[in-house]
This record gives sequence, structure tokens and C-alpha cells, in this order.
Amino acid sequence: MAASDSSQHLEALMKLTKILSKKENLQVLLQSSNIEEISSLLEGV
Repeated sequence: MAASDSSQHLEALMKLTKILSKKENLQVLLQSSNIEEISSLLEGV
């Protein structure tokens, strides 16, 4: 989700907001203990 310009930055923020707006996704993120679990969550977008 790294962004190299303003439009990509805004798109990344929108995707992150979409992910975190779902309570279950926030819980998964908070309980993640490794990068694979986080990557799995982000791939769903």
C-alpha cells in the first residue's frame, strides 16, 4: 500500500479506511502477530 504520489496516497488511505471500517478486520489486524496475517487481510481488498 505504499504510495509514490498524492493520488496513490489517497487511494491507499481509502483502501485502508475501507479495511478498518469493518470491526472484524480491525480485530484481525490488532491480533496479528506476523506479516503474513496482515498481508492476508490486505489482499482481500
